[in-house]
Amino acid sequence: FSVGGGGTVAAEESFDCGSLEGLQVLHSTLREQADGGYALFESISEQCRQAYLDAQAIVRVEVETGGSEDASKGAMLASGCTNGWVSARYYSLLGFTAYRYVQSQYFCWNGSYVYSHSVSHWIDSVDPNFQWQGGTVQYDYASSSGFYTQTQGVVANCPFNWCTGTTYPGAWVQSYGSGYWEGDAWA
Repeated sequence: FSVGGGGTVAAEESFDCGSLEGLQVLHSTLREQADGGYALFESISEQCRQAYLDAQAIVRVEVETGGSEDASKGAMLASGCTNGWVSARYYSLLGFTAYRYVQSQYFCWNGSYVYSHSVSHWIDSVDPNFQWQGGTVQYDYASSSGFYTQTQGVVANCPFNWCTGTTYPGAWVQSYGSGYWEGDAWA
């Protein structure tokens, strides 16, 4: 097989699968292959394949929140509509973004209560090794002045059809009749 446009090389001579740096080089090289890396992946040793699969594990999660400019988090307007969202970016041991899970709640308020809302959730920034398996809206209920929504997704880690694990990302958003909203996400 060809690596990075160069000549044909033996897989065992090209990658140090015993180091994080070597596995990062392997990951980048797999992504550059015209066939998605399948031939290269099948040609490396079982030990190297297992090290690569193990390195796909999620080891770090960063949570972020945001919203529409017209009523950003904490703004107190008399009435309006806004979109409040929470996301969690999941990183692998190799340091790349595995995926980002997002929950969004669009809502309208009149100063006293939320009179309209909708919720959605999805993943984006997805590495090809990770596959969205779907998800659910676990809670979607009205309080005296707003709405609380909680969602959870299912994401499988399946590099080269070798499924090695599943994660269950989740998030919640609480909207209020004042236009304020808050939320968080978890792994």
